[in-house]
Amino acid sequence: MDEPNRLRWTGSRWVDQAPAPDGCSLRTPVGQDDKGLFLDGNWYLNDDGRCVKIKRRRLPLSTGAGNGSHHSLWLTEIHRAPGTDE
Repeated sequence: MDEPNRLRWTGSRWVDQAPAPDGCSLRTPVGQDDKGLFLDGNWYLNDDGRCVKIKRRRLPLSTGAGNGSHHSLWLTEIHRAPGTDE
């Protein structure tokens, strides 16, 4: 029978990791930083196991988005800025 397996690299070996909580359990990782994983659907899984939704900020009115337009930004790709470690 197939079952999900979560492993984490400690720098020297792979160790078992508890299942992801809440909304993160079925999400696919799309990137990572030094504190956790970015998951599809604008979710973030911290190294301490907390699963948080990344809030979507409204576009500024200066872009032409109206008050009632409900335009917002979603993450589609994540890249490190060269030379900044960010």
